[in-house]
Amino acid sequence: TLFLFLIFLTNYPLILGISNQQFYLDLDFISTNKFLTLFTHPFAHLSIYHLVTDLIVFLLLYFELGSLKNFSKYKIIVGCWVFSSVIAFFSLPLYSVSTFGGLSGINYGILTYVCLKNAIKLENSFIFRAGSALFLLFLIIKQVIESCFHLNFVHEMHLGYVGIPISESHAGGMLAALTLFWISFKQEALSKKSKSHTTD
Repeated sequence: TLFLFLIFLTNYPLILGISNQQFYLDLDFISTNKFLTLFTHPFAHLSIYHLVTDLIVFLLLYFELGSLKNFSKYKIIVGCWVFSSVIAFFSLPLYSVSTFGGLSGINYGILTYVCLKNAIKLENSFIFRAGSALFLLFLIIKQVIESCFHLNFVHEMHLGYVGIPISESHAGGMLAALTLFWISFKQEALSKKSKSHTTD
């Protein structure tokens, strides 16, 4: 609910046909005193098309997190938000742009987490687990190539309605998800080990 409120707050100008650039993260946010954009930029979008496509993906992936507790879901979202935003911020000069906004970094992070979750879940069929693992491998290879060469393979498909995609933002979200999943996996393993010792 909080995230949907932030999405509405930062994008209602688009519905009125007005620019919402004041919510984007700016390279000069310190000198211009736009500190609030540190919190608003992931939810602000360039166009209605940009907003709708990002929001649909975000909601689908959020529900794919399934049985995780709300705190765990928020932790994943915030972690992907921080990693993707920090890396994107320092990558902006490579693209000759000074502002940044959108959910794509968070979406890539959640997608990575979902793929990992599905790949190790024993209740899933072997084909589904293998498919999740292969799709994640494809995403990682794609992201490494895009980040190293500052490319985006699907940029032209969006016909300019999403601005210039910052591939490093996507990589940041994925890195956050990999880190958080590893921490969660280790904590779960330690918890099971502790319970087994208690039972013994």
